[in-house]
Amino acid sequence: MEIRAEEIDSHEANRALLDRRLDVAVVRQAAPIGGIRSMPLLSDQFVAALPRSHPLAAEESPLDLAALADEPWVWLPRQITPDYHDAMAAACRRAGFSPAATHWARSITSQLALVSCGLGVTIVPSTAMAAAPPNVTARHLLDMAETVGLAVAARNDAGPVAADFTECARTVLTRI
Repeated sequence: MEIRAEEIDSHEANRALLDRRLDVAVVRQAAPIGGIRSMPLLSDQFVAALPRSHPLAAEESPLDLAALADEPWVWLPRQITPDYHDAMAAACRRAGFSPAATHWARSITSQLALVSCGLGVTIVPSTAMAAAPPNVTARHLLDMAETVGLAVAARNDAGPVAADFTECARTVLTRI
């Protein structure tokens, strides 16, 4: 058996699964897709990601997302991860604003890198902060209802490989 890792966007992973270019993928959970089964790993809360130099970065109490309404935002295009994008947008709408998307990223890692450069603020899943640059601070958000799921996706006919991979991923997550 050969294991090969490849970083691709969640919507591309679904196509690759259906085209049999991938056997299993870790994806941001999306709406069901015919021929693919999704095995949830975790549901993650959004946090605000701010440059450490931001005036609101040092506070410790949960942040009202509306406090960031007038900030420049680092955003993800909807076509990359529709569910993730929609959850970000819903959180902002619920806080009473539509963010000014000043900078665009293609991944959560890139979002955090742009925040690190001081170009804006964003919201990301809390687990993503484990890979954040040291000059990016996470602030928990007040009344955050939106979550983003992480799941293992595989074709319906994937066999035991997907189940074994899911069990391994769950074991790893318990150690983090």
